[in-house]
Amino acid sequence: DIAGGQGGSDLYWSKWENGGWTTPQNLGSDVNSPGDELFPFITNTGMLWFASNGHPGLGGLDIFFAAANGKGGWANVKNPGGPLNSGRDDFSICFDNRGQGYFASNRPGGKGEDDIYHFQRIIPVEIIVTNEGTGVPVEGAGIRMLSSSGNEILLNTDAEGKATNYLDWVKSFKFEVG
Repeated sequence: DIAGGQGGSDLYWSKWENGGWTTPQNLGSDVNSPGDELFPFITNTGMLWFASNGHPGLGGLDIFFAAANGKGGWANVKNPGGPLNSGRDDFSICFDNRGQGYFASNRPGGKGEDDIYHFQRIIPVEIIVTNEGTGVPVEGAGIRMLSSSGNEILLNTDAEGKATNYLDWVKSFKFEVG
């Protein structure tokens, strides 16, 4: 909340140089709002995640992310929506290198005032099987999904030749149709 900021608590950056920190620089109005921006976290891919009650959200503090703008800052602030965000305070998100992470929230159903929640990033996948010669969807086709960790998932297509599942984003998969 340094004087000259965008509003309440703002996010700043500083570099470690010559044994000390440079003067903090405000991230500007692309990230900071008239409200509070708190709990920053930068992923190993350079995405900035933070909590804010000044950007449009679901209520209280919401978790937001912004992409690097190529000029040493971030822009295009987005709210990932639920289930990360709720109508209460959601904040302090962090990720590991395996596509999972944690955040804190005071949403209903927790064990105390502010609880820690775990999440894992998954990717929805829809598989469509058609007859190679006619292009007609194949009902009841067996699909075998084999993950890089050796787990096997067996699926069958519906009347439209479709089967759906979710993929762990840090594993690779091999698909076989029989």
